[in-house]
Amino acid sequence: MSTHSLPDWFWIIFYLAILLTIGLNIVFVIKRQYSINSLVNLPLIFTLYITFFIKSFSGDESLNEYQYLLKSIEDGAVWAIFVALGHLYFIIWWFIILKKKFIK
Repeated sequence: MSTHSLPDWFWIIFYLAILLTIGLNIVFVIKRQYSINSLVNLPLIFTLYITFFIKSFSGDESLNEYQYLLKSIEDGAVWAIFVALGHLYFIIWWFIILKKKFIK
């Protein structure tokens, strides 16, 4: 049984980004900064990545995780659309945070 996965460096960056996002959200909730976005982000992070990992492990063995995600989006799978929109939300959230912190 041969499986394909993304390279280790990708997963290191990916997990660090998740941990940084969780950490910043916790800090923002405690400091009451961006609290609505942070309160939405925390449960979304956990449900999104639990869904992503459970579904990607059960995917096609000839595809890596993101190829399987893209294939599932093309097939109209609700879980894949949820994961894609969740990632889009995180990217927008990061742009908003970086803009507010560094561009005055």
